[in-house]
Amino acid sequence: MIYRASHFLIGLLLITLVGCQSQDDPIPVAEAFLEAMQSGDYEKAGEYGTTETRKLLLQFQRIRQMSGDTLLDGEDGQIEILSEDLQKDRAVVYFRSDAEPGEQQITLRKIEIDGKKVWRVDLQKRELPWDSPPAQLPS
Repeated sequence: MIYRASHFLIGLLLITLVGCQSQDDPIPVAEAFLEAMQSGDYEKAGEYGTTETRKLLLQFQRIRQMSGDTLLDGEDGQIEILSEDLQKDRAVVYFRSDAEPGEQQITLRKIEIDGKKVWRVDLQKRELPWDSPPAQLPS
């Protein structure tokens, strides 16, 4: 009886540790966001972002629609996470993508949603995939 109870407790501990670890790791959120962006699914990408990120994505989508730019839509390139710089409630994830040459980065912030602290992409304008951003974004 003690043998089974100890296995149960060890299993429960492992499940708890794995669950906690995934919430404390910004990389899965960054990967899901980048994959949605690469496929042109801005709504899905917004699910992994802060409120400010969702606003930026909406503006970016409008700009792309107005310009007729479909460069990223539906591309099936690979995304490779290179490293992360984790500092308390902020993280920068460095990655490489087949769609864009060179190392790129994406910023994440740990925010509270429904009483839980979770990682969300806190996209900066300089991190949007455009060659030269317009002087003023449309409202």
